[in-house]
Amino acid sequence: MTVNEQNLCMGCMTPKFEGGKCSICGFDPDVPVNIDFLPPRTVIAERYLVGALVASDPEGAWYVGYDRREDVRVWVREYAPANIIRRDRVTLAVQPLASAEAQYKALMADFEDLSSMLRTLGQHEKVLPVLDIVRDYNTVYAVYRYIKTISLESFLERSGGKLSWRHTKKLLMPLFHTVENVHKAGLIHRGLSPRTIHLDQTGALWLSCFTIAAARTNKSELKAQLFDGYSAPEQYSLNSWQGTWTDVYALGALTYRAVTGGDPPAALDRIYGDNLLDAGMVGGDLTETVIAAVNHALAVEVDERTPTVEAMIASFLSNEASNTAIYTAAPRKQPYEPALQTAAVAQKSMQAAQHTQREIPLYTPAVRPSGDDGGDLLLPPDDDWERSARAGKKSGKGGKRKVKKSHPMLMLFLSALIATALLGGILYWFATTYLGDLLSPASSVAASETSSAAAQEGVDFSQGDTADDTVPRFVGANVDSIKSNEQLNSRYEFTYQEKYDDVYEAGVVCDQQPVEGTKMPNRGMITLYVSKGPEKTEIPEDAVGMRVEDLLKQFSEMEIKYQVIEKAYSEDYEPNTVVSTDPAPGSEIDKENDTVFVYIKKITESRSSRDERDDKELSSSRASSSSRKPSDDTVSRKLRPKSENGFYNEDGVWVEIID
Repeated sequence: MTVNEQNLCMGCMTPKFEGGKCSICGFDPDVPVNIDFLPPRTVIAERYLVGALVASDPEGAWYVGYDRREDVRVWVREYAPANIIRRDRVTLAVQPLASAEAQYKALMADFEDLSSMLRTLGQHEKVLPVLDIVRDYNTVYAVYRYIKTISLESFLERSGGKLSWRHTKKLLMPLFHTVENVHKAGLIHRGLSPRTIHLDQTGALWLSCFTIAAARTNKSELKAQLFDGYSAPEQYSLNSWQGTWTDVYALGALTYRAVTGGDPPAALDRIYGDNLLDAGMVGGDLTETVIAAVNHALAVEVDERTPTVEAMIASFLSNEASNTAIYTAAPRKQPYEPALQTAAVAQKSMQAAQHTQREIPLYTPAVRPSGDDGGDLLLPPDDDWERSARAGKKSGKGGKRKVKKSHPMLMLFLSALIATALLGGILYWFATTYLGDLLSPASSVAASETSSAAAQEGVDFSQGDTADDTVPRFVGANVDSIKSNEQLNSRYEFTYQEKYDDVYEAGVVCDQQPVEGTKMPNRGMITLYVSKGPEKTEIPEDAVGMRVEDLLKQFSEMEIKYQVIEKAYSEDYEPNTVVSTDPAPGSEIDKENDTVFVYIKKITESRSSRDERDDKELSSSRASSSSRKPSDDTVSRKLRPKSENGFYNEDGVWVEIID
């Protein structure tokens, strides 16, 4: 252990050498703690140091922690369902209520199984990793990796409240695939929301806050933690069947939140068959296909909802104008009667959830009649259409003879007309696809420039082409793509300013004035703020030789993360004085990602001080019990070497030799 635990702040697990409130996180050790949870400085399984309580929910509690073996910060998750347990104030053990012992053990087994399954997920998955599972204090603890993130809710607020569909798809599509892989591993989240999904410094979304099913189901053994607008209707009833479609509802709600800027209404406040999203609520970059996909994901009735994330992704990426599309067969409609749901219906629901994509047949799929609410635009033929076709074949006597002999010239003419139309369509497609540059070179060049600019960082500049002369969104675009776009530079006058930004990489536009959507005539002035990347700062050049308290106070003011390491040095160095830093003084560091290691001399007792202390201990021992004698180990421990790499100097101070 290289860090003195007594110097660690229990709020952020960084060293501090002054009493009172932490200058980094604001944790005050003098403030009374909640006695229903573990107090700070509790040690779990003789390895993990527990810090301050971060959050609690019906399943248990989250603490900041410290791995004493690996010397790293961690998150500690404790199974402690508040409504069926009490905590022993002396031993800190979790004790189930007498009437809930069986429930406590069953749910604890579910918690341990969930943690074990999360631990087996691949490291490439963006799921907060479980590092260890331990038992202590009559309960189970899951130790998670500590990752610095912000919530998706905070990110959306910083981004102006909502995003275009282009940016929403770029942001959420990796999350959709992560949830899809989690489902394939046999897990259901049941709590996807902007507060349980987090964004790291690279812009990747992480899944966290998994819980057992009882903690996310109303009227279960535990008090449910539900997120209004994102929790599916079946989570409000104990008798409803939950599955992959439950998370599909939450993903649809996340998409709704990103493109509209507002939370969808709570599931209990909705009516069956209502469509939450329509074209009038969002910008012009949402197609009818995407709107229908969101509404299908947010369907109140399970039978009308998209059953799997795989099918949801396919519905988002399908193209109505393409030759083929991906669809999922609509499940057969049944009355929404959760209380009467039988095992057979549950099995059918599970089969629907595991339903995979099929290839569309060569014929054109039927279109759902307009009277049916919330349906897919492309559907496989259903039984009614097939029965009508069979009835037409059987109508009348001698039907087959009429087909063979009726109007042969008309049939030949219609065949020739259809062939001509197909040939004309093929020639038109070939001309527009491969001969467009020859027929209209000027427009082709302009279109190429616009599409090239739009390809940069997923930013769509096409809004500038609209008749209302509104300013397009430049935030997130590479500045070089804007400077090289002749069409944009002929329309606007750009000025560029550089500034530090923690979200966008260097060379990417992080802000603009005027903002997106502002009306502006041609040749209007636009100021683009270009990111210089995270702000760099310099380690003070006079750090070596400073008192450690002064340097750490200076680091806190400069918002530099640090870690203090105590080592044994020779008498040439004063105690509590900085011996060296890594990186060296004068080096530039990234305040957000880099940590400065500060090395100081460990305070050791001189031989005379230890002899005086041992003499006092021996005298006290003799006074209390004349028969007690100091052991050989007590007498000789002051002469025993601490390790092989060192020696005692003339003053009796052990000097460690550092390689």
